[in-house]
Amino acid sequence: MFDVDADVPLASAAPVPDGVGILDAWLAVRATDVRDPLSLEAAGPYRAVWGKWLRYLMPHTDAQGQRVGLTPWHEATPAQVMAFLHGPIDSTKPGRAVSEVTRRRYWRLLERIYGYALVRGWVQSNPATSMELTEQPPSEDHHGAILSPHLWQAAQCCFPQGEGLIETRDRTILHLLFSCALAPQEVISLTLQDVRRDARGRINALQLDGPGVHQRRKVALPPGAVMALQEWIALRGFHASWRALPQLFVTRKGVSMGNKALYELVQRVLYQASEQARRPPPVRMGPQVVRNTALVRWLNEGVPPHEVVLQAGLKNLKGLYRLREHLNPNVRLAINERIGGEDE
Repeated sequence: MFDVDADVPLASAAPVPDGVGILDAWLAVRATDVRDPLSLEAAGPYRAVWGKWLRYLMPHTDAQGQRVGLTPWHEATPAQVMAFLHGPIDSTKPGRAVSEVTRRRYWRLLERIYGYALVRGWVQSNPATSMELTEQPPSEDHHGAILSPHLWQAAQCCFPQGEGLIETRDRTILHLLFSCALAPQEVISLTLQDVRRDARGRINALQLDGPGVHQRRKVALPPGAVMALQEWIALRGFHASWRALPQLFVTRKGVSMGNKALYELVQRVLYQASEQARRPPPVRMGPQVVRNTALVRWLNEGVPPHEVVLQAGLKNLKGLYRLREHLNPNVRLAINERIGGEDE
């Protein structure tokens, strides 16, 4: 069930736990993970970081000398997360500035716990991921991350199944991400005019017109994506206030979906998939990891690299190089040889 204004899950019937309770609930899930269980000893650092966060949310005087009241953990804002990351974190080495690695690890814990709370319906948004991307600590992982086969399959079983506006919209977006490997910006930039039909008027493709070398392309749609898109466009057409809007994916407020909303949609599904598959949440949780995984699967299934480049709208084969660690040896070799040939 979804709030008509917020486009996020409504709170569950279960009461919201207190600050210690949410951490215990998250740790309990991690402790039962079959592949990467978290021991009581390993949970110590997590408790320490979460404890600092809870103390930060207690009444205190900020850097400007202003008195700040108590904020319940489930009402924390992105601004408070950012202030916390640049405030009360102490360096482990006296006299040294806090490293970006430390900030990233603090942020990552908040992102995971609030992501779990989002799935449970205890918060309406994740304050750690609602920060501007430029405000988030840089990632420690510079390689292209992908989903495990278990999570890839489980995530597709977690697509929204309802017939409401938001469920239908979100299901359509997820089909396009998983089956067509669209880039995040391509999804939120789609317009109704980008939807292509055959001679009989049936939806069969998307026309993408990005600025890059291969970004102007026609993307054929598989049956599942076609059906989802048909349902969404039909439902969208019932709302007179939306008919004049060019954007394909809009919110109830009549504006185009943004990057944050897209990220949180994918995050919710991946957290649900992690719980269903009893696997730890992936390192990356946004739409880009879905695109990466789709590209890797195509390559490992035998789709020629040059065709993947064209389908994905990449400039050249070097766009696949960051995914090399996930490719079968023969595929990786073929790409390396072709890149070498292009550089000569």
